Amino acid sequence: MRLYIDPGTGSMLFAILIGIIGALNYLLKSWIVKLRFILSGGKKVEGDTEKLPFIIFSDDKRYWNVFEPVCRELNRRGMDVVYMTASADDPAINNPYEHIKGQFIGDGNKAFAKLNFLKATMVLSTTPGLDVYQWKRSKDVGYYVHMLHAASEAVAYRMFGIDYYDAVLLSGEYQVQDVRALEKLRGLPEKELVKIGVLYCMGFIRHGKIDSTPRSSSLAAGHRAKNSLCRVLRGCSSAHFSTTATLSFG
Repeated sequence: MRLYIDPGTGSMLFAILIGIIGALNYLLKSWIVKLRFILSGGKKVEGDTEKLPFIIFSDDKRYWNVFEPVCRELNRRGMDVVYMTASADDPAINNPYEHIKGQFIGDGNKAFAKLNFLKATMVLSTTPGLDVYQWKRSKDVGYYVHMLHAASEAVAYRMFGIDYYDAVLLSGEYQVQDVRALEKLRGLPEKELVKIGVLYCMGFIRHGKIDSTPRSSSLAAGHRAKNSLCRVLRGCSSAHFSTTATLSFG
């Protein structure tokens, strides 16, 4: 007889387990602080408040081409970044940038278990579903940022995929309208929205993998269709794709 647990039940059980582990972790730390307080003769004891300044999380190695322009710009600025990945063979682990430290944190639930107790000032990710399924917001993370990395509509994204992020990086104005509409529909507070373009497209152009010569083309939905890719990209100038040089990461 084989036992089967559907994804919804599995997610719920995992969330309960994470909650129990979190509670035990908190109690253990409280006891340690109290014990150190007693052993120090009543002197104030500083807890472990060290936070990583900037984290990038990627759930798969295929997103390196999305994050690489961001890493290149942050490295140019001298910002120390820990790039956490759920792929053991992610190119980011052996990236060429001095200030970008690649780190494999396990795959699947192992990765999420680590992220749920993360201490960081800011976390950037393309992974949807924060605080919905296995990945929960850590109380020790100051700010969560999601990056919509494709020229597609935000309303077609996974349900609740970006609802619990603090900020979203977008590819164009059309996504701003989508996100604001979802926030109004679901009664959510407004997120910080920043338009950055489609970074990996500029990466392809930079490496000669895409011919950047302007030309007319008809795509699946038709170049005259209201929601066609042609219409979406028509208003995107090269300035929108100049990596994150105009962004402020806190």
